[in-house]
Formats: sequence, C-alpha cells, structure tokens
Amino acid sequence: MVLELITECIVNRIEKLLVPQVYRVHASCREGFDTTIEVHEKLMNIREDDKIKLEITESKESCLQHYFCGKAYVVSTTMIENRYRVVLSIGGLLVVLKNLHEPPQFNVLSELYVGITRVA
Repeated sequence: MVLELITECIVNRIEKLLVPQVYRVHASCREGFDTTIEVHEKLMNIREDDKIKLEITESKESCLQHYFCGKAYVVSTTMIENRYRVVLSIGGLLVVLKNLHEPPQFNVLSELYVGITRVA
C-alpha cells in the first residue's frame, strides 16, 4: 500500500523570506486544511490566486509526473487544538500541512516525495 495525499489548493498569499530568493506560499486546500510551502525562485514560480496540485507520496514515479518533485522527510506530527499538523523538510525547505481533521498517515522520519504542479 502506497501512502499518499493528493489535493488541489488555492494560493492565498506569497510571503518573501529573509533567505535570498526563497518565498513561502500560503494556500487553502480542497479537503479543508491549509498548507505553507517554502520555494526557491529558481525551482518554481508560484503566484497569488494560482491553483496548485499537491501530492505527498511514497512513490517517486508518481512524484516525477509533477513540474516540481522533491524528496522530503517528515520532521514532526503534532496535535494542536484537536487538529493535526505535519511538517516535512525538502533539504531544509519546509512544507507544513495545518488543520488536518484526521491523524496523519505519515510517521516522523518517513521518506516521502512532494510533487507540485500549477493547474491552469
């Protein structure tokens, strides 16, 4: 069984970070949770109001179908006010899933792939 999360999200806001050429994408996803994704400008250009497809999976082959695919590790899973949060790291760039209604199916230190594609 391949563990995966596939969703579409709408970008609400772009936040420039202190690290040169790195920005943080704030997005609301179809399943009712929020995500923040740190992206380097040379990897991918995402703008406010863009729709993105986000896939978090154990399958490298599935991830490689996206415009961007990065190997990630689960850094933490926590419960805050009866909602779950998962933090993943792609070589130091963080992907955070917030306000998940269900317990995450990913364990700390799990090796996963994060795929992102802008949807027209």
